[in-house]
Amino acid sequence: MISNTFLKYITRASNICIYQFGNQQISPTLQFPNARTVTLINCSRDGVNRILTPSIFPNMREVHYLSAHPGQVDIYQRFSRPISWVFPNSDYIFYKCMIEAGMGRVENRLISNYIYSVDLHQNQIHTDLNIPQYGLTIGVPYRTRLHHYLRYQRYPLTSELEHDYHHGEPEPIDCDDVYDSRPPFLQDYTDSIFFNAILEECEKEEIAIKNKIL
Repeated sequence: MISNTFLKYITRASNICIYQFGNQQISPTLQFPNARTVTLINCSRDGVNRILTPSIFPNMREVHYLSAHPGQVDIYQRFSRPISWVFPNSDYIFYKCMIEAGMGRVENRLISNYIYSVDLHQNQIHTDLNIPQYGLTIGVPYRTRLHHYLRYQRYPLTSELEHDYHHGEPEPIDCDDVYDSRPPFLQDYTDSIFFNAILEECEKEEIAIKNKIL
């Protein structure tokens, strides 16, 4: 029997983590009415622009933003009520502008709160994630199930994931206090590696956009 752990999380959680979302398809009826917080982890500007809408998150109050530039600097204006934006303690122009405009604040350990470990392999980011109300899990299978749900709004069957080397759903690990046990230098390292990696991906995205225009 397929575990329903992910399905229970994605349909009930008050904090929905969107991971590595770009140009993938979205169901026209997609909605997360229980979500009060949305966490955007390493999403492209197109992905941020398409997923972060009032129709999908009608009751959102806060955005935990672990991605690069959204491409639309006034994206906050699409929401009728004030939204609190939380950013990593990183030197980045979009973060600075939002904070100086009174739209956001800094949380020093925002990255390491969600990213347990990060590795760069063949110019791709591979992470172990700490998902609130879900647990510690590998990034690749979480992304696969997330993107499938965003498109079909149901749990993927094993046969639909046959090209994914992670067939089974990883059971969440009880990770209470796991981050408190990590030394500060390791958290700093994780923060630095992850943030530099998303900036590199953002730069590649900007180059691709410019090449399409030319």
